Amino acid sequence: MKAIDLNLSTIKDGAIQEQFELEMAKVLENLHDLNTEPQKKRQVTITLDFATDDNREVIGMVHQVKSKLAPQNPVGTMLLTGRDVETGRIEARELKSGTPNQGYIDMETGEVLDDAGRPVETKVIDLQNRA
Repeated sequence: MKAIDLNLSTIKDGAIQEQFELEMAKVLENLHDLNTEPQKKRQVTITLDFATDDNREVIGMVHQVKSKLAPQNPVGTMLLTGRDVETGRIEARELKSGTPNQGYIDMETGEVLDDAGRPVETKVIDLQNRA
């Protein structure tokens, strides 16, 4: 018989193993997330805390399994803000064109958009029409 007969995967009906697998799944998901730094270390920690009774015969053990993941990469954008002259209310919107009051063409749709990404009404002018 072993002097210490404890198996982490069977203690408390496999609770430690089950929690480890849940945290490991989070780590693996985070490792494959393209919005995180690939080289950043991830971590799974299993903590076992022990406390004994006065006679030192019965030991209470509490376990915790937790993961430390890589944070999402920061994503920046520019905002346009100002006060509405009629209502006095402060307004803000994302600047999508890169330059205030500059329109742009959506490369996926070919649509002409204003600096906030809203469609702009366009007219086609026939320069060869002499009428």
